Amino acid sequence: RVGGADSRREGKINTEGASSLPLSAEMAAVATRVCRLAEARMLKGDTKAAVQLLLDSQIPQLELRACTLAGTMAIENPKEHRDVLYEVGCRLISRQEISFGVQIMAGIGAAREACLHLQAQGRWEAAANVAISRLKGNERSLVLERWGNQQQRDQKPPTNT
Repeated sequence: RVGGADSRREGKINTEGASSLPLSAEMAAVATRVCRLAEARMLKGDTKAAVQLLLDSQIPQLELRACTLAGTMAIENPKEHRDVLYEVGCRLISRQEISFGVQIMAGIGAAREACLHLQAQGRWEAAANVAISRLKGNERSLVLERWGNQQQRDQKPPTNT
């Protein structure tokens, strides 16, 4: 449950055991409403709709809550669970929360995709580090090859004067 009156005044949302992250009072109120709606959907047996509502909020703390809730769907629908984690991992990487996003993506077997997202953002060295630590064989080679190609493109040929 989202925090009570004290957490709303302080602009924090209680994520049940996770650390509280600061939110503006307005965002905390929105988060509270979204959580109540998601809880109502979940109690009606529509966990998928509850997860989607949390994801659609675009509030990072609720996205992480969506991951947790999606975990309850893992046995019945592992692909849906993976899709939620993949989406949140991508969002984390795009918000520069690299290590957490990569951990989520690697945990679902999508470390290569995490590398591609990092490379698309120009985070070539981070992608290379993930490839070295998380990938093997051809997947690792492809990521590192793309990095090498990028380095060559970035180098300017020497000028003859």
